[in-house]
Amino acid sequence: MPIFEVWGAFAHSLFHSPWRLFMLMYCALGYLLALVLVRCSIIVAHRWEVLARPSERGSHDYPTPRLGGAGIATAFYFILLFSTDVLADRYDLPPAPWLAAVVIGGAYAFVGGLLDDILELNPRWKFLFQFAAAGTAVMAGFTHNIFTLPLGGAFAGEAGTVIMPHWMGGVFTFVFIIFMMNAYNFMDGMDGQAATFGAITCFSLTLFIAAGGFAAGIGELLSLASLCGALLALLYFNHAGKSPDSKTFMGDGGSQFVGYLLAVYCLHLETATRGVFTFITALILISPFLWDVCFTLARRIMRGENILEAHRSHLYQRLLIAGWSHGRVMRLNIVLWVACALLAQLYSVAGQLNRHWVQIAALTGCLILLILYTLYVHAVERARRRETHQETMAPITST
Repeated sequence: MPIFEVWGAFAHSLFHSPWRLFMLMYCALGYLLALVLVRCSIIVAHRWEVLARPSERGSHDYPTPRLGGAGIATAFYFILLFSTDVLADRYDLPPAPWLAAVVIGGAYAFVGGLLDDILELNPRWKFLFQFAAAGTAVMAGFTHNIFTLPLGGAFAGEAGTVIMPHWMGGVFTFVFIIFMMNAYNFMDGMDGQAATFGAITCFSLTLFIAAGGFAAGIGELLSLASLCGALLALLYFNHAGKSPDSKTFMGDGGSQFVGYLLAVYCLHLETATRGVFTFITALILISPFLWDVCFTLARRIMRGENILEAHRSHLYQRLLIAGWSHGRVMRLNIVLWVACALLAQLYSVAGQLNRHWVQIAALTGCLILLILYTLYVHAVERARRRETHQETMAPITST
């Protein structure tokens, strides 16, 4: 069957990849370095009282440090800059727009979020830093204007490619980066959620590069692997069972920074992998977060709610309100995230083998999964309302 052929080709290429050991080594390096730095950020946050207080939007019950993102960003930049110097000397690599976007634009994203964590900035200043981050990427020459579609291959024998004008690609890049930064920030409302999703996404992105054996993408692979390790280190201090004294959140500094980086890599890897990783592959991979944000936004608009007010109406938050534990919600979400990551891998490798009907099946499967997840949340809420109604009516009936 075509699907088994696709998975076999991917497993074979990954097993024989010369980069898989580098990927694991840099992931471990990012983990160890971030583990120390995140622990330091907890001490600083307690000393200076940079704490996330319980609020309507959050799901925590006690003040918690929110400078974990500083440990992630510091570890990531240290490894990135060190690796860039080594790679440039060995391979004579020229400066690249993606690297300028990551270093400079990422700094804007991190600093803006960090200031918001410390000073609780007015939203307009937060947006200003987001515009600076996205604008820096575009001004550095980092734009995405080529989209490869599976329908062309299904009906014409070759993959269809849509090329937008350069200025339109710049606008698209700018809007997508800002949207991804906010989406990632919105979804950072439950212990371990943003860190786990980010680690799965980064690991999946490294697999695309490692399996393809792209020497030109070695810088992207090493930086993504180190970011994956740093997010796993944060997760050690950010899971539901962690004691309050040693727990931390990534904060806006972390969520803005990681959301920005994921947006840049999702846009850039189509070039780095020579079309193996397409933007549609990226959409499948990050679709759980994008779907939750878009669905929740549309639902609130249809209900006439103020979309600028804090809320707890994301799909995962609705499960918590319905009585599910953090662990149970996380397990369900991880199944969804891993399934979408596998479908993204399937879509990508199917394109290389010209199995475009398999690509369409992967796209359809992703959409079905997201719809089923949404319907399941509605079903859980209805069941909870029935239980509440029965508990309310029971005393009246007994009387």
